[in-house]
Amino acid sequence: MVPEHIELDVHRDLRGRRHNVYGRRTVLVVLTAFLVLGLLNVFGRQPRTDIAHTDVATLTVSAPTTLRSGLFYEGLSETTRTRTPKKT
Repeated sequence: MVPEHIELDVHRDLRGRRHNVYGRRTVLVVLTAFLVLGLLNVFGRQPRTDIAHTDVATLTVSAPTTLRSGLFYEGLSETTRTRTPKKT
C-alpha cells in the first residue's frame, strides 16, 4: 500500500532528477580537489630559514615569517659544530 501523496515514478524512480546528478557530482569533485590540495600543503605558508656562520659553529633557524593569533607554530633550530673550540 502506497500513501496517496507519494508518486512512485518521482520518489522511487527519481523521475525529473537526472539533471541534478551532474550538479552534485561537480560539487563533490570540487570539494574533493580542495581537500586533496589541502593535504598536499598547497595552501600552507613556507618557513623562512636564516643561517649564521662563525669559525666554530653554524646556527640554522627555520620558522614561519608571519603568524595568525591563536595558532600554534613550529620552529626548528639546528646548531652544527664545524670544529672543536680551543680550551682557554
